[in-house]
Formats: sequence, structure tokens, C-alpha cells
Amino acid sequence: MRLITGRRVMIDGNYFLVGMGMDITDRQLLDEELNRLTRALQATNSCNQALIHTDDEMELIQKICNIIVETGGYRMAWVGYAEQDTTKRIRPVAQAGFEQGYLEHAIISWADDQYGWGPVGTAVRTGKPCSTLNIQEDPQFEPWRIEAIRRGYASLRSLPLKNGDKVFGALTIYSEIAHAFNAKEAALLSSLADNLAYGITMLRSRVAQEEAENLLKQSEERFRKLFERHSAIKILVDPDTGNIIDANHAAAEFYGWSIEELRQMSLQQINSISPQLINSNLKKSRLSEQNRFSFRHSRADGSIRDVEVFSNTIELEDKEFLYVIIHDITERKRYESLIAFRIRLLEIAENNSMEQMLNITLDEAEKMTESSVGFFHFVADDQRTISMQTWSSRSIKGVDKGDAIGVHLQVQEDEIWSDVIMGRRSVIDNDESQPHYHRVIPDGYREVKRTLVVPVIRGNKVLAIVGVGNKSGSYDGDDLIQLESLADTAWDIVARKRSELSEQDAREALIQSQKMELIGQLAGGIAHDFNNMLGVIIGNVEIAMDRHAIEEPLLRNLKDILNATERSADLMRQLLAFARKLPVMPIVLDLNTMIEKMLTILRRLIGENIAIAWIPDSHALFVQVDPSQIDQILINLCVNARDAIDGIGNITIKTGIVSVDQTDSITSSPCSRPGEYVTLSVTDDGCGIKKEYFLHIFEPFFTTKGHGKGTGLGLSTVYGIVKQNNGCIDFQSEQNKGSTFTIYLPRHKGYSGPDESEQPEPSIKYGKETILLVEDEPDILHLCERMLVQYGYKVLSASKPIEAIQISEKYSGSIDLLLTDVVMPGMNGSDLSNRLQLTRPSLKTLFMSGYTADVFLSCQELHAGVHFIQKPFFFKSLISSVYSILNQVEH
Repeated sequence: MRLITGRRVMIDGNYFLVGMGMDITDRQLLDEELNRLTRALQATNSCNQALIHTDDEMELIQKICNIIVETGGYRMAWVGYAEQDTTKRIRPVAQAGFEQGYLEHAIISWADDQYGWGPVGTAVRTGKPCSTLNIQEDPQFEPWRIEAIRRGYASLRSLPLKNGDKVFGALTIYSEIAHAFNAKEAALLSSLADNLAYGITMLRSRVAQEEAENLLKQSEERFRKLFERHSAIKILVDPDTGNIIDANHAAAEFYGWSIEELRQMSLQQINSISPQLINSNLKKSRLSEQNRFSFRHSRADGSIRDVEVFSNTIELEDKEFLYVIIHDITERKRYESLIAFRIRLLEIAENNSMEQMLNITLDEAEKMTESSVGFFHFVADDQRTISMQTWSSRSIKGVDKGDAIGVHLQVQEDEIWSDVIMGRRSVIDNDESQPHYHRVIPDGYREVKRTLVVPVIRGNKVLAIVGVGNKSGSYDGDDLIQLESLADTAWDIVARKRSELSEQDAREALIQSQKMELIGQLAGGIAHDFNNMLGVIIGNVEIAMDRHAIEEPLLRNLKDILNATERSADLMRQLLAFARKLPVMPIVLDLNTMIEKMLTILRRLIGENIAIAWIPDSHALFVQVDPSQIDQILINLCVNARDAIDGIGNITIKTGIVSVDQTDSITSSPCSRPGEYVTLSVTDDGCGIKKEYFLHIFEPFFTTKGHGKGTGLGLSTVYGIVKQNNGCIDFQSEQNKGSTFTIYLPRHKGYSGPDESEQPEPSIKYGKETILLVEDEPDILHLCERMLVQYGYKVLSASKPIEAIQISEKYSGSIDLLLTDVVMPGMNGSDLSNRLQLTRPSLKTLFMSGYTADVFLSCQELHAGVHFIQKPFFFKSLISSVYSILNQVEH
């Protein structure tokens, strides 16, 4: 830029313009820079004033943006906060200047992508100021360039807002001039941003402090209201003295003293324990954050209640107090006593008479109600006659009861018993001046004054009346509730002995039976495929062993494989016996041998952390029972023992012989029939069984395991099997020490079985007949065909039933035997046999299957000409079976 001055002069009569020019471009640029710095400085000073006088965060940042634009002369300014989520957006919270919707549509983030590579995202991400000197040329500004140019933005500078080392936002300033931010101006703006960040941080701290103080006040107010108005019984106690500092309305209502009276009392005045024990408990309370105690507290009316006390320390006005919440558990204690009594009654129900059970019930009724007389009288169907009388132990002590028990008494209309029976309601009579029982109490019995009588009602009849009398104080509603509950409990247990399974139990039993059937079907399917694989292994090993010149180590290895495969087949048969409901077929067997065969599967089932000890009796232990039932007994008892053990433990399986004589069968032995019994006991060192469960453990669907962890059928199944085989079962258990279940089965005299020592293998004869072989498993098909051909038979092979039918139709010669798998796609083996016999009536059939025979022959018998071999089989056994079938004499 140039500055030009000039004037007009006359020379020689002519006018000339004389001028002088000077270049002032640098000076003007300097002036503009100075103006910008001045405006920036003024904006900084104004912002500092706003920081001092503004108390609201949003108001502050809006003022700052306004000052930057209005005083600083910039095109636009805005403040954004960095979102700490997956989008990492920078959210505008305030702006000023010529914005015209720019921020509303712009996508600005601090992520490491195209929307975060701009100056704002870079400033937030790095924590350092970042500028775009020329918006038209900067490639990093590409996402926002068009909209920025439309609004006259030429350059910008973004300044991070930090609290310590953490960036929480950015102040961004736009200029209409390119390269607008020199070093001095940038330094002033950075200082302004730092002051703004500090101001925001201080405001937030102040707000947080105020909120904390308000919350504290609100908390104290809520505590006061909660303490005073809560329905729970609450008191504040000085742990040093035991004095009650404060109490709420619920405490005043419970104890019967006013709040002011309670504030003048101490714990010693309401607690029934000694002062020394109170002081000891106060010391314990101070040492622990939370405490729980059980006491008996006195009330203003002289009554005593069972309470559960929860306390923890709180600080009020720089002093520690005990915040105590008191629960009245009197009813719960009474209920627990009732439950314990019910369990006791159930335990003695089987071996005690009804009269003995009622005697015990009345003794308990006297104890609960603090009475000295108790009676339980049955009411006849006419509702007018007492048909049987039972008295408590104290009521008949020292009295000749010969004329009292069992007499029939007529109920008189002017007696309280009439009110109970006819009115079907409980009656309390605390009137000592006019006793009601002088005519119905037998001679020699003590006089009854205060009385409480309740009816036992079922349907529309009173079946019995239960009463207590001669309490030192008056009977009240609590006594009435206790006696009614006790009477109902006793009656229900008596009735339970005659009850049958409910409809619901029957429905659940049906559902469980269906589940077990599905499990059996699944196990059968697995067994089929598994037995096929075992058959392949057996066949190939047999072929390898038939080769000549096999060295001894290799021959031993092949025999080991064969033995392991045979044991695997045995395990699969045991699985099928356990999972499926097969017909019960008792045989005479040695119990020790059966258990030894099961040990491998039991150890797999129980797991490595639990050791199984096997202690067999030295004698032969013959019993007559289905082998699968022995498997079920062992698996159920061992699984229960495993579940009772938490972590590492031991299970002991032991057998023995016991002899039960006539005296033992009546007294000590669980077996009701004299004779010799074989015993099988399973002992664990687990958690044991609670006494209250003793009477239920053999009930169907009763389980102490969590939801989904037990069906409740294990022990009931064992119980059913034992009873089915004329045996008995007994158990002993102690909590935290373990349990022992002992099975008693009648000992069988045994038999002289064949010598099981190794016999020489019978010679296998060769054949020449034609066999139609049908098997859908390629390996089994190949092995069978190879073995049959090796022994001289002509084999027609088919992998599908339809293919076998086609071969039979096309083959003109005689087919002597159909050797077929049972379960195949498209048609089963039984249907195939029937189909082929239509055209070949003399065709004999040998079925082979991994399933048991009852799966496919459930509706027919194994008639002549139809035979079965169970997979997996030794192929020499197959050849022998084939030879035997083809050469048997027809009748």
C-alpha cells in the first residue's frame, strides 16, 4: 500500500501536478496486528472479570463466547465438551457470533478418524492448542470446509480445556482472516482458555460441595424422619453408659413407656440379662460395624418378649452412638418351637400310640402357655359325647386314672365345653370365682379354674377339643393362637398316617416318569452308535489277532484293546439298565462281584476330588435281585453322598452279613422279618442331614438340593427297590459329620454255577450257505462280509433295506439267512424280514443291533426262525450264531 500527496504548480505558464508517494503497507499490517492484540487483550480482561463475577457454569461459558466475538472482534466462538462414550463426540454447549447452524450440522469428534483429525478433535485428543491457518487449503479441514467458507471463516484456533491433565472440552475461535493468529495473540488466547478451564473447574467444585452439603442436610433430615416415623422399633444408645439417648414412636408403643420416659432409662432396665453381660455386649458392638444379638426384653406391663437386636455405630455431633433396631421375634420363636415339636411328633409317630402322641402334645401345650393342666378329648359323631379322654402327664400324676381314661361323658348345655362344640369356636374363661369343670373332671383330678379350650374342626364337625388350665395369670390371644396351632399340628400328623398321595403328587410322578422315559430313549440312541463303533474296533482287532507270527508284545496290546472294548460294552449296558425302565428280572448274583463291576463308572461319576473306598465282605454274598437295580441303588446313594460333600471328601462302600433273630426284628433291627441279610452300606463325610428332614427323605419329590439340582426321586427309588426285594433300609446322619445308608437284602443260599475259568474256545465250523447281509454302517458291513466270506459263506451285501429287497428279487438262487441291522433309515429290520419272507417263506433271520431286543420287539416274541445278537459282538460269536441257526433241527 502506498500513501501519495501532491499539489498543482505553474511552470512557464503551464500547470503541473507535483506529487510524492510513500509505501506504508508494513505499517498498516502492524497497526492491524496491534489492533487485534489490543482486542484480544481487552477480551482476556473482560473474560477474567466474567470469571470473577459469574457463579453459573453455563452462564460463564456463554459470556466468554460473547466477549470473544464482541470485544475480540472474531467471527465466531464456541465451547464444546468431550463426550466420554464410544462416539467420542464433542458436544457444543455455548456459542456466539456468525454461526448460522454450522455447529448443529457439523460432526465433530475427538476420535482418531476424519471427524477427529480437525483442529478441535486434535486439541481435545492431544491436550495441546491446534490451529487451521487457512481453511481453504488445510486438508485436515475437508469435512467442514464448504460450510465454513459459506459463513466467512478463514482460519481458526482450538484451545483445550483441562482439569489437571484431563481434557474435558475445547474453546474454538474462528477468524474471517487467514493466518489470523500470531504467536502473541495465540498466547493471550491460550491464557484465556486456561483461565476459563480453571473457572469451570472451580464452579464445578463449588457446586459439588454445595450439593454434598445439601445431601448431608437432607440425609440427616431423612434419618431423623426415618428414625422417628419408621414402624421398626429404634433406639439410640450411648455405648459408654448403656443409656438410651433417643427412641422413636414405635419403641414407645412396643415397650409401653413414652419417648421421654425411655430417654431417662438404660438398657439394664429393659434387658433381662445381667449388667455385666450388657457391658460386654456394648464393647462388642463398638468393635464391629454390625452386630446381631438375641435378648428377652421387659415391657411396661410386665410382659417379656423375645427380641432380635441389630446395631451399628453412627457418628452424631462428633460422638459415636449405637443405632439399634429391635425386632419382636416372639411369634417367630413360638413358630420355631411349634416346628420343632412337629418334627419331634413325626419322629415318634411310627413307633408310638395315638395316646402317647397326644400326651406329648399336651405336655408341650402346658409348656407353651405356662399351664399346669392339659387335656385332649375326642368328640363323637353325635357332637354330644366325649368319646375318649387324654390328659397331660402332670394332670394325671399321682392319680388312679383307671376310671378316667376312655369313659364316655355327655356334654351338658351349661358347660363351657358345650360352647366350644356347639358354637365351633375357641373359648377363654379367666373367671376364677365360677369354675365350669366341677362335673366333668373325674374324681381325683385337680380342680380347673382358668381355662382355654379350642376345637379341632374338619368339614362341618368338631372332631376333638383341646384345652389347658390353671395358668398363674390370665389367658390371652397369644395363648389362643399357640394352642390352636398345636392342636391342628397334632391332628394333622395323626391324619397323615392314613393319608394317600395327593392328586398333585400323582401328576408330578407322571411328569417325572415321562422325563425318565425320554432320557431312556436318548441313552438308547447313544448306545446304538457307540456299540457300532465298538463293533468296528472288536472286528479289526480279531482280524489282526488271527494273523500268524504276531510277536508277543503286539499280541498283548491287541488283547488289552479287546478287553477294554468289552468293558466299554459292559458300561454301556449298565447305562441302558439305569436310564431305561426295563422289566425286572431277578437272578441270583454275588453282590461283591456286582459292586466291583460298578466301581469304574462310580469313580467317573463321583469325580477325582472324592475318594471311594471299597471294603467287601470275605464271604460270598448271594442275593436274588435284578442286576440293574443294584446299579440304581449304588448310583443313587453315591450321587447323594457326592452332593453332600463340599470339596474333597471320602465315600466308603462296604458289604457284610447280619443275622436278625425274633427279638431283634421287634426291637433294635430295622428288618421286621428274622433271617440272614446281606448288607450294603454307603458312608460319606459330608454335611449330614438335618433332623427335621429325617421323616421326609424317602418321600417322592422331597429334596434338600437347590432348584434344578435334584428331582427328589433318588432315595424314594432306592426305598422302592429295597422293599420290592423284601429288604429294608436304615440310615444314620449327623450334621457336619456325614451320613450312612445301609441296605438289607435277604441272603440267598446261592448255587453251584459253572466253572468260570477260561475254557478252550470251541472250534468254528465253515459254511457254504448264502447270506443276505444288510447294515447301514459301512465299517460294520465290510467287517461282517469279510468274516463271513472267510468262513466259506456266500454273502450278498446291501447298505439299505430297499437295496436288499432289490437283490432278493433279482437273485435266482436260494437265500438261507437274512443278517440285518434293526434300526436303519427307510425301513427297520423287522419290517424288512417280514417283507422278504413273503417271497422266501423259509428265510431265517438273525437281527443285530446296538439297542436291546425289547426296543424293536416290544409287540412280538422272538419266535422260531427269528434270532438276535447284541452289538458289539465278537465276530467269532457271530460266526457261531450263524452256523447254529443254519444247522439247527427244524421241528
